Amino acid sequence: MEAIHGLVGGWSTMLHGYVFSIYNHQGGRRGDSKAFSESMLMGMAQRPLIGGQVTLRGMISLDPLMGKDGYPLLLQTGETANGRTPLIDR
Repeated sequence: MEAIHGLVGGWSTMLHGYVFSIYNHQGGRRGDSKAFSESMLMGMAQRPLIGGQVTLRGMISLDPLMGKDGYPLLLQTGETANGRTPLIDR
């Protein structure tokens, strides 16, 4: 995956990510349709510190904004959205 690399002050930095828009239609009695996105943004900063180096990393996603019902996946069972709500065909 490509990334943007740079120098900011004494920090070496890196940033990469993506956003995909998806429309999923699964027909049939158990099927469903939903538009959603899949995304990720990851950053890193690193600099020398007292004979070694310090590295900071972080990653975020818009996926939690999809809601607790997930997206359609026929024949999927056994998972939970929040540790309690069962996901069936999700």
